[in-house]
Amino acid sequence: MTDQVNSDIDDAKFVLSAQKIVDVHTQQLRASEIYTQLKKPTDKTPESAKCIIDRANESKETVAIDFFALNCLSSVCDKVDTNIFFINLSPYTLCAKENLDELQEKLQALVQLGKQVAIEINNPPRELNSQEYIQMYSNCMKLARNGLQFATNPYYRAADVSVHLDKQYTPFLKIARPLLHKTQESEQARTALERDIRIAKIQGRKIIGEGVETLVDLEHYKAMDCDWVQGFFIGHPVQLFTKGLSLDDELI
Repeated sequence: MTDQVNSDIDDAKFVLSAQKIVDVHTQQLRASEIYTQLKKPTDKTPESAKCIIDRANESKETVAIDFFALNCLSSVCDKVDTNIFFINLSPYTLCAKENLDELQEKLQALVQLGKQVAIEINNPPRELNSQEYIQMYSNCMKLARNGLQFATNPYYRAADVSVHLDKQYTPFLKIARPLLHKTQESEQARTALERDIRIAKIQGRKIIGEGVETLVDLEHYKAMDCDWVQGFFIGHPVQLFTKGLSLDDELI
């Protein structure tokens, strides 16, 4: 059992340390990179985690995966040269009262290691009802008031309660890949996003453009005054770059 756990943590450590970062002050990794690896149990997955995943369903499974990923992250993050952690969490994890104390404890453990933590709220597979949404907002407010930060995403407004939090709690604005495509195809969408970016800049927030695959994507984000751009490669590490770097030199 111990060998299985160590092997699994080694796998998670490999995923984390594969994040090659250009600017040491803007380092980033995604917890989703871990649970992409661990979502389906394998021979290397600890038996305890297999049991959690086997008996879970829908939103409960997502919550189990979130906490399993955070456990792996906590085990290795002090060995990874990363300053800022963008933690992708399901709305189901954030809207349950019974998760809040444990979630707070795990995220604060990263902060105590000298890491900056910013929560990203994933788009859920189903719409949350009003009670779930209100509870998620309440839980996020408690986390924010206890020193945790959020990264907002205009593309996921319907599910992302962080857009309603005070801007002191949301220092990052992330532009999702689907929104990148939408702004390339629609002048109206681009105008609306440029307005969001201008407001975010006035508020002192950092703008991160996700999903860069081509030089056209990179130039598009540069023209929209993004501070950082992030590559998108299925099965490859996700990287973060400053806007002054060229695609050919840096997207490996």
